[in-house]
Amino acid sequence: MKGHLIEWDAINHLVGWGKRTHEVVGRESYVEFLKLIKSIDPQAKLYVNEGAILPGGSNEERTRRNDYYDWIRYLLAKGAPLQGIGFMGHFNRASMTPPETLYRIYERFASFGLEMQVTEFDINNVPEELQADYLRDFMIITFSHPQVVGIIMWGFWEGAHWKPAAALYRKDWSIKPAGEAWWDLVFREWGTHVEGRTGADGTFTVRGFLGAYKVTVSSAGRTETVETDLPVEGRRISVRLDKPES
Repeated sequence: MKGHLIEWDAINHLVGWGKRTHEVVGRESYVEFLKLIKSIDPQAKLYVNEGAILPGGSNEERTRRNDYYDWIRYLLAKGAPLQGIGFMGHFNRASMTPPETLYRIYERFASFGLEMQVTEFDINNVPEELQADYLRDFMIITFSHPQVVGIIMWGFWEGAHWKPAAALYRKDWSIKPAGEAWWDLVFREWGTHVEGRTGADGTFTVRGFLGAYKVTVSSAGRTETVETDLPVEGRRISVRLDKPES
């Protein structure tokens, strides 16, 4: 798979449950494993991944937060080429953590200076309206942290979901309130859709979300459309509309 992987949850369930790999071959084996992967495929971004970190409410004893933190600290201290931290994010009625606590968790793990992602997000066993409200709050607080680079849904259709009630779409493909909340954030509120007229110097300035853009410029009956991207904060998008030949 060399060259085909962008990100890899290289060690899944680092804390986990039951008997684990390091209990057989030692803690150092994880360090050696990560170094081996990086030597074979230096382009793949290496993550660890664990559950019961974000869910669980404000009670640390009901989670794996402390153990996960200690493991990441150990790996980095031993020189493991770790580049990202994954949080599974499976929520239910008993484990919906308040947004302010979620942000404190992100801040705690952000101290390692690594990218973070929610890797398996879903909400199960709650009324549909509550599912939508919590999804909206969760995504907003997660999106607000600068080191969180992604939220991956753990399925979206009731017909192919490990927890059908957690899906965003029912089996007949009708959208649930949570699906509407997801669309509203991803494709409306967190997108940049603007129109305007340039100044005398030919520039038009607006703040926009990072991501892919389609920019259309019209002047004197001519139109030019380009597809570009805004991947870095502070970068500007330029479109040149050449004068017609005489």
